[in-house]
Amino acid sequence: MLPGGTKVMRLLGISFSKSTETDFFYNAVMSSLKQRRETKTRRNDLVDLMMDAMKGELINGKDDEVEKEQFDKVTIMLCRKTDQCVGCK
Repeated sequence: MLPGGTKVMRLLGISFSKSTETDFFYNAVMSSLKQRRETKTRRNDLVDLMMDAMKGELINGKDDEVEKEQFDKVTIMLCRKTDQCVGCK
């Protein structure tokens, strides 16, 4: 896209995406959100993440800390094997 292209497209009434597909996706997400709120069902998927974010309930939990620890251990191990890491020794 050229600089200023979005302004020109809006002025001309040209859309970036097709309204039929956009409307379908919007309606699918909104109906999923409505159904989940009404039934209080959790499926641990993207819709649940969206709902948690809207409620402000997304936090870094214990899983993040465990993953970071595991990543650090693997990084140190690889550094020692390749003998190229300065800060791991």
